Amino acid sequence: IIIESNQSRPFTTTKAESNLTAHTHRDYNLIFWSLYGKNLSLTRWDEEIKQDIDRAQFSNFDRGETEIVRRQLADVLNYIALSFPGIGYCQGMDHLVKYMLTFYSTPVRKKIATSEMDRRVILQTEAVFVFFSQLLEDPQYRMSDLFSPGFILLHALLDELDSRLSKVEPVLHTHLCENLVTPMLYATKWFLTVFSFYSEQDLNSVSNVWLRFLSQGWDAVIDVAVACVTGVKELLLNSDMEECLYVLSGNSSFTERGMLARVFSTERGQAVLLLAAQYRRGSDYLYKYAAAYASNHSIDEELLPFTSTRKKRQSITSYFRRNTAAM
Repeated sequence: IIIESNQSRPFTTTKAESNLTAHTHRDYNLIFWSLYGKNLSLTRWDEEIKQDIDRAQFSNFDRGETEIVRRQLADVLNYIALSFPGIGYCQGMDHLVKYMLTFYSTPVRKKIATSEMDRRVILQTEAVFVFFSQLLEDPQYRMSDLFSPGFILLHALLDELDSRLSKVEPVLHTHLCENLVTPMLYATKWFLTVFSFYSEQDLNSVSNVWLRFLSQGWDAVIDVAVACVTGVKELLLNSDMEECLYVLSGNSSFTERGMLARVFSTERGQAVLLLAAQYRRGSDYLYKYAAAYASNHSIDEELLPFTSTRKKRQSITSYFRRNTAAM
């Protein structure tokens, strides 16, 4: 998959938005080769990356590929952390890169010469590094703002999910609010990993999400998130806070294959995707919202129509940092 990196910015840059739009497109291939095979000094992210890789699952790869994929995953994550020092490494990136490697990996075959196998592995590692770098810097996706300090794009996505859910399923939305079940508690990992968190569980459905994401942007990912919540509506309406969070984690027997399967394999799921799409406000809105959130100025009521409060905004980052270990 190739993402063009010369697209124009989706809206005119203002002073308040400069932090989100100051993306420069670099020669990612050149950056990769300036790092590959070098004796790189240790960074503050090395131990965290190692811990996340050690507890990762690799069921989508052949047994003989696992060690190769582990090395590729470590290389890409370390190179990304060094190439984007303003972001470094954030938990969730490991799921993204591992999912990308699923489509670049080469099965280990005895007939392939070692030198040829090594060449292929290097080229695959380069391709994944370039692809992830494009997603981080391209103005259509702005993943760098998703992982930037303060998680400003994440805030915008969570609040937009809250807004759309209140329109698509107002009764369910009210029930979740009354039980203090906010999108921050269940949807953070959905957005930070673009649902690749579930790739071990349901690779085909995750690929469906990514096809929508790459062609339609973040609006399509929010549609899927709305459909995931409404897909377990009956169960949620009969649950308290703890039970709701358990259901929305995808761990309950009712969502045994994950909620994504219910979204893409049922008529109800498809209908909710269409309904949620009717309330899209576009990428411009999301990025302007994130810029307003990042600034020290108050956010206009038109940009903040629903349940976000100052207390909630201040708590999201601290909550996320305490709970990402569970990812």
